[in-house]
Amino acid sequence: DSTNFLKPEIIWSYEAGVKGTLLGNSLSYDLAVYYYDWSHFQSSELNTSTLKFVATDAGKAHSFGIETGLQYRFAQGSSLFANYGFIDGKFNDKGENGQTQEYAGNTFRLTPKHSFSAGANVVVPVQKQAAVYFRPSYSFKSKVYFEDENTDQLSQKGYGLANLNAGITFVSGKCFYDLGLYSKNLFDKEYTID
Repeated sequence: DSTNFLKPEIIWSYEAGVKGTLLGNSLSYDLAVYYYDWSHFQSSELNTSTLKFVATDAGKAHSFGIETGLQYRFAQGSSLFANYGFIDGKFNDKGENGQTQEYAGNTFRLTPKHSFSAGANVVVPVQKQAAVYFRPSYSFKSKVYFEDENTDQLSQKGYGLANLNAGITFVSGKCFYDLGLYSKNLFDKEYTID
């Protein structure tokens, strides 16, 4: 085995954002915009003779993204939320010396262009020291590639997952109890992680 020495990966990052509250602090919001500029983006590729992945210098790359979120508190301890993210992360067409890059225009691996989540946290008091809670949520991610070559055979199409958490909380003596049930991937959606 030989050691593969790479140049340091350098990232210039720029970000701006704003967050605050409205409607008497019932509605909170945040918005962030960012841009990253890479030199010597570190990637990996399969060595076909050894069938091992080796680190490589994929050259120049960049990403532009937006992240935003809202949370609305409609009752004591109860709220609704929604978040959205957009990221356009790609390899540049040209490298530092003006040469065409191997992954020119390709999307970064495991980087969905769109992601979204929404849900609720509903708490209903049933006694002075007891409450029932209900927390449904849904999340979605758009198509991702599992490698920087961006072949459709090694990709996952967009999918959404529903989750549910429900239960009761109560105080007895000096102890706080939480009895709950939860389901991740409530509708048994099949998808590939990596």
